[in-house]
Amino acid sequence: MRHTKLLTIILLLSFVIGLGNVGINSVSAAVPAIPVPISPQGDISLCDSLLRNGSFKWTSVPGATGYTMQIASVSDFSSLLVNYSSSSNQIFLGGINLAVGTYYWRVQAYNSDGSSAWSLPISFHVIPSAPVLVSPTANGFVLPNPLFKWTTCHPFDTQMQISNRPDFSLIILDVNFNANTFTHLSPYVYEYKFSYPFSCGMYWWRVRTKLGAEASSWVSQMFIVTVPPAVSPDILYPTQSIIADTSINLKWSYVSSADRYQIQICRGSNYLLDTIITGTSYTFKGQDDTTYCFRVRAGNHVGWGPWSEWRQFKILLPPATPILNSVPSSFVNTNKIIVSWSQAGVVDYWFLEIWDLTNQVKSEEQLTNNVFTFTGQYSHSYQVRVRAINQSGSSSWSAWLGPIEFKENIPPVLVLNDYPTLTNQTVITISGKASDEGSGLSKLYCNGQLIPVNNDGTFQITLTLQEGTNSFTFLAVDFVANKTQQSIEIQKDTIPPEIIITFPSFWSADTVATVISDIALKGQIKDSHPVTLLINNQTVALENCYFSFNTALNYGPNKIYLKAIDAAGNVTERIITLAKILATRKVELQVNNPCMKIYQINEAGQIITISREIDPGRGTVPVIVNNRTFIPIRALIETIGGSVKWNDQLRQVTIELPYRNTVIDLWIDKNWARITDSYGNVSWQQIDQGNSKIAPFIKNDRTYLPLRFIVETLGFKVNWDAILEIITVEFPLTPS
Repeated sequence: MRHTKLLTIILLLSFVIGLGNVGINSVSAAVPAIPVPISPQGDISLCDSLLRNGSFKWTSVPGATGYTMQIASVSDFSSLLVNYSSSSNQIFLGGINLAVGTYYWRVQAYNSDGSSAWSLPISFHVIPSAPVLVSPTANGFVLPNPLFKWTTCHPFDTQMQISNRPDFSLIILDVNFNANTFTHLSPYVYEYKFSYPFSCGMYWWRVRTKLGAEASSWVSQMFIVTVPPAVSPDILYPTQSIIADTSINLKWSYVSSADRYQIQICRGSNYLLDTIITGTSYTFKGQDDTTYCFRVRAGNHVGWGPWSEWRQFKILLPPATPILNSVPSSFVNTNKIIVSWSQAGVVDYWFLEIWDLTNQVKSEEQLTNNVFTFTGQYSHSYQVRVRAINQSGSSSWSAWLGPIEFKENIPPVLVLNDYPTLTNQTVITISGKASDEGSGLSKLYCNGQLIPVNNDGTFQITLTLQEGTNSFTFLAVDFVANKTQQSIEIQKDTIPPEIIITFPSFWSADTVATVISDIALKGQIKDSHPVTLLINNQTVALENCYFSFNTALNYGPNKIYLKAIDAAGNVTERIITLAKILATRKVELQVNNPCMKIYQINEAGQIITISREIDPGRGTVPVIVNNRTFIPIRALIETIGGSVKWNDQLRQVTIELPYRNTVIDLWIDKNWARITDSYGNVSWQQIDQGNSKIAPFIKNDRTYLPLRFIVETLGFKVNWDAILEIITVEFPLTPS
């Protein structure tokens, strides 16, 4: 084989030299140079981007129009895996499915003059790709039972080791994992959770992938096992429930293994603060007169410990010094003054100190309001001051207010009890009370008449009234001639109001008004003073002395009671009677009976019956023809307020009922009728939809009409008693 290759080279060289001797250019002068492979080479991971993208790269050769690249599993390229040509010096094969192992590739350049020699073979070794560690993260904190998780780009078998030394000189755990037993996703996910807890401390874990005898390099990282704090912090401050400052430094104890603290502050049910800090104190600024509560818990990277108790405290500042409001220095109208002062902040109570400068006597008042009514003695001088107290402490004393001097110049107090300003009585009693806190009450007069006064100041006097206006003047005098006068007027009225009925106008005291429906009773009240009107014990409003009362009458006599009461107490009563009656309401007819029975209600509200012939003087009776009742209709229609007309030439009967605005036209021996309604609309109807034989007829010179058709067309009701053969026709009230 070697001899054959050598002979080929010699012949090729001779041919090139011969061409040169005859003056022809050498072929090799235009053949491109040999390209130099760049990548891949060396160790290549199975999921490396070079392999995933099928990327092979070499140097670009001047004059080359293309390149041929070959991949083989043997160095002599006797067994090719890829033989690919490209015009570029880089080939993307769209992914090469290469197994783990050693491979060789080479490249040559070519153009129209020929191909270069092959480059030297470049080998690369495909090994499994290293895994990606997911959790625990590098230098991460985990609980004693951590979940270990890693991924690979291919379903490799993997090996995981755990050590408490970074050089893995002491292996705690060494586990191999078959790829088929784990989640096949992209990337491929592997998980492992310890069945027993780690002790707290630092650990290292590493993972590598395996494919047959080949393995990737180890990938490792450190993690720290720890636990949340086991106890809650002890609250150190505040220890008291009342804090006399709006800025408070909340403090708590240090908790082992904690590197952070969560503090919550609330006011009522509202959280004001929820934050995490690293220290064991927090300065909180609150508001005066406000209750807060707070709690705290310790934590670290892996979790939180239990909460402390809720500690409640109230920020309450001591009250500010009150400022007394000024008052006149000399009081001549009363020996009482109202002392008041400012309120700043929260105050539970005040101490008011009063000095009697005349007698050099001190007194104190404990007050819950910032107003105090002070009663002094006449001809004495006083001064006062005040201070405020709450749970946080006391303010300083206010400045002195005073001196305040009381002088005797107080008129008597005269109070009259309630009395009527309008009455129909001849005599009236006036009572009241007269007093004087200064020199005392001397005398009390009414229109110059001396009135006896009891020891407690009460009095009573009976006065005689004249018709019209009566005036009275009361005068109270104390022992230093201070006076109080009060005048009153009382009007006497004994004339009762007058009740005038204006509707119904036909009513008088000796008659009964008859109506067929409820009415509005109307009238007028005459009196010189306001009047209250009662009708049937119901208050009725008056408008410019006129009234209107809607009645609700029963059938028969109804008594209406009217009572007018004026402001002086004078009363006028009236009784009127309204009788409500009904027009014809029901008519009964009986087969073979010449009379019809008419039901009515009389003025007493009683139901009475009236018998009237159906066809006066002829003895005509209702008859049944083809199962329908026929009668001469005139008497019945006139009873209910209608009229009947006969057209002898057309043999036509016309029935009119004005208050129904309905007209019915019928013809002898015709089974159709013409109906004209209140709007003038005309319609034709068959008298009996189920029987075409039903039609008006003449018998014994009398016209017989179908009763039910006529009554129901007029909108009334018909009832048939088959046993007694009685027809009942019910009609509404006839309008007035």
